[in-house]
Amino acid sequence: MTFGQELAKPGWARLEMPDNPIADELAVPLPDIVLGKDGKLRGDLKEVSALAPTAIFENVGDFIAGYYNGCKLLKIAGRDQFLYEFRVEMPDYKGPVGVWGSSVLDNRMRDAEKGGLKPGSNVLIQFIGESETDKGNPAKLWRVIYK
Repeated sequence: MTFGQELAKPGWARLEMPDNPIADELAVPLPDIVLGKDGKLRGDLKEVSALAPTAIFENVGDFIAGYYNGCKLLKIAGRDQFLYEFRVEMPDYKGPVGVWGSSVLDNRMRDAEKGGLKPGSNVLIQFIGESETDKGNPAKLWRVIYK
């Protein structure tokens, strides 16, 4: 049983779809070598989309649960930023989801990786509140559970 099956109650994080201004104007056809008889992607193949939604944790208790796919280190506005990638099965969405890192979440994920978290692991990330910082902006606090 996965975390998602045990906890599929209200409290799932909201998903925000990325902007894709050309999606409606430009449809790039798939090459024939990957098409099935029905003209769609063959069932034995999987497509990786660069346009996966990201989880938005608005309320204390919001969470995502699924399988950990790994982490990307991105350079944004001159800063290193981690994007954690998951495959989830939410009540109204099944597929890839990204979670943007933060100092606290990055530390939790690093600790989890030291403890055995690896791609394919079942994981739950939950927003559990905020804490004031010396910088004047609150830090989000996270719970990471995995197996």
